[in-house]
Amino acid sequence: MGEATPAQAASFNFTYAPGTTMDQILGFETAANVWSQFLVDDVEVNLFVEVVDSNLLPDYVIGGTMPGLQSNSYSQFQNALYNDRTSNDDFQAYANLDTTGLGGEYGGYLETNTWSNDTLTLTTANAKALDLRPSDDSAIDGYILMSDLSQYSVNWDYNTRRHLPTPQNSLDYASVALHEIGHALGFISGIDSAVVTEAQATMQENFDRLARTNSLDMFRYSNRSYQSAQLDLGVGADSYFSIDSGTTPLAYFSTGTQDFGLGSDGFQGSHWKQQSSTLGIMDPLLSVEQRRHLKDFDARSLDIIGWDLPSYLHDGIASWELQLIWYDLTYQAEARLANTLGLTPWQFSVANPDVLAQSLTSWVDTDNDGVDDRVEQMLEDSQVYNWCWSNCSGNSGGSWQSGLWQEFRWQTLSTDDLQANAQAVPEPTSTTGLLSLGLLAIGSQLKRRRQSNG
Repeated sequence: MGEATPAQAASFNFTYAPGTTMDQILGFETAANVWSQFLVDDVEVNLFVEVVDSNLLPDYVIGGTMPGLQSNSYSQFQNALYNDRTSNDDFQAYANLDTTGLGGEYGGYLETNTWSNDTLTLTTANAKALDLRPSDDSAIDGYILMSDLSQYSVNWDYNTRRHLPTPQNSLDYASVALHEIGHALGFISGIDSAVVTEAQATMQENFDRLARTNSLDMFRYSNRSYQSAQLDLGVGADSYFSIDSGTTPLAYFSTGTQDFGLGSDGFQGSHWKQQSSTLGIMDPLLSVEQRRHLKDFDARSLDIIGWDLPSYLHDGIASWELQLIWYDLTYQAEARLANTLGLTPWQFSVANPDVLAQSLTSWVDTDNDGVDDRVEQMLEDSQVYNWCWSNCSGNSGGSWQSGLWQEFRWQTLSTDDLQANAQAVPEPTSTTGLLSLGLLAIGSQLKRRRQSNG
């Protein structure tokens, strides 16, 4: 297929933190072009990207996304999905939406029992696609962290044109950028917000957990839940993607990082099941010298939660229809960046990339807490992060294992063919050290506000 962006397509606006290189910027701009080829909603998605010292992140994490979130009633979601139907999958998925009671609730298993609830959580980008949020809202829709890989014996491959083989011992940067954007668009699961088992939690904590159920979870089933005509929202359940009330498993999901009695595959539930033949770009693992592409399950999953596909994909998706010419997509990204800077494509191509990158980065931190104010505003506006900080933090302070760190959806690199560098791990830079402290400070602020409003 041709690589001209559709006349109407999702557009992406990136804010890059200082220190982001031109190669890294171009990686995200090109990855966004890929998504724009297949998402024809007239919405603007605003993402903040920051590259940090790998020592700051969990072991083997190469990228992570914390999406902006908003709460909606299940009835609002049902009505929006009804109005959004365009493809065959849309019509089938809507007709098989779970309904409990009078229809304004959905029912689902946690680890042991079934529950019903009348609210769910959407990423703000997903809400825009469903007309549940202004399509041109300028607030940040997602905060993306990328590792600089300094802790590992691999490097990033920034060849977005993909016209040469991936170099030895390298990771494809654009593959991770594609993946992280996918989380912001709505490929997440509420099961990753669980802190304790259903049995250990209070009733209110379980209801709070249910409120974190996401749009994609409305199509999450297992053999046990299908038998009871329920969704499966439990951590560890062998769950799958289905648009016919669980009758037909289309693809399996990862089961979560914690074992709450149903097992765990070690990967967050906001991903496809990791397997040798990858199900799509939302696979949780990336190996060295491996390039990933969007696959049909990626497109179908976003389609049924509110994004619109081009009309030629409405009756089904063949693998060749998702193949793109990355050389053209990269050229388009370069031309767009040149236009942003008031340059011609030729002027852009011969300019100093470090100077260009500096002109494209931005940082606003009026309270000097180490986190950009726009990201901080996204966290506060999401509101549900208040709940998580109050209930997710443990004894480890502001580490990634607690509080706001748990809210990131991580992609990891495969350790089968990789070992961490034997050299001493470098100390975090001042910027990344402030990042960790900043998230801790924000969490404390949100917790205080939660308590004062309670």
